[in-house]
Amino acid sequence: MKKKVNLFIVGAMKAGTTSLIEMLDKHSDIYVCPIKEPHHFIKFTPKSVFSHPPFNINDYLSQQNLEKLHLRVVKDLNDYEELFREAPKSVKYLAEASTGYLHAKESAKLIYNYNPDAKIIILLRDGIKRAYSHYKMDASLGRTSTSFNQLITEDLKTKNKWGYISMSEYAEDIARYKDLFGANVLITSIKDVANNPKLISDFLSLSDFKSSLSHQNSSKEIKHKWFVKLLHDTGLIKLIRLALPQKLRHAFLGKLQKESNGIPLDEETKADLEQIFNTDKLKLNNYLKQFENGK
Repeated sequence: MKKKVNLFIVGAMKAGTTSLIEMLDKHSDIYVCPIKEPHHFIKFTPKSVFSHPPFNINDYLSQQNLEKLHLRVVKDLNDYEELFREAPKSVKYLAEASTGYLHAKESAKLIYNYNPDAKIIILLRDGIKRAYSHYKMDASLGRTSTSFNQLITEDLKTKNKWGYISMSEYAEDIARYKDLFGANVLITSIKDVANNPKLISDFLSLSDFKSSLSHQNSSKEIKHKWFVKLLHDTGLIKLIRLALPQKLRHAFLGKLQKESNGIPLDEETKADLEQIFNTDKLKLNNYLKQFENGK
């Protein structure tokens, strides 16, 4: 019988999941999926949020040594479990970190049906900072050249399920996991883990983690969003990715960035967001208190 995946870092997006999975990958008792985000336990992955290059799972699995990738969608269960074929039999945990699992309403139940004994780690981040980091990523990927303030104003009107605001609200998403997995859910932040890695080792009943966390959340922003968007719209970015080695590619893209001057929100919009996220925090705190008291 194949060992089931039993450790899921489910998000939030732009809250440090990449840093955490890199830390976990260095522990001898954890095997991390070569595709960091295989998004198996989700019915729909909106391309506006989870875009990725063309991908053939059969070609990928035919490799002798599976290449490390960031995000792909692996639908078939056999293919999904085959991603972990190189894991030593001695490891205690098989882990992956698909950030779409936190906000997709079906994911918690699908994971539970697959492995009710799984451990779940949920990383949280200040709502406004998470939303802005998400926006900067979208701008760097050419998904938008619109200002952050304008997009947030539109988001306030549309209440998009996969929008910057909704993906910074955590209460209902966390409740789905806690209701199913109970004490097997750890809710923390990358800052708290960096200050006290014992949070993870205690939760997983493993020896202490000695590796330091890398800082993935950049304080950079795009200089010329229109130019980056043009690279993507014309397909030139694909040629750059294919033609340039990783170091040169990163150096090129780095030239398109500048130091961030803070989060560009007008005071009224910022106040609206703070009210939304404070309401969500209160809702989450009330839920957790009720959960601890047995509801």
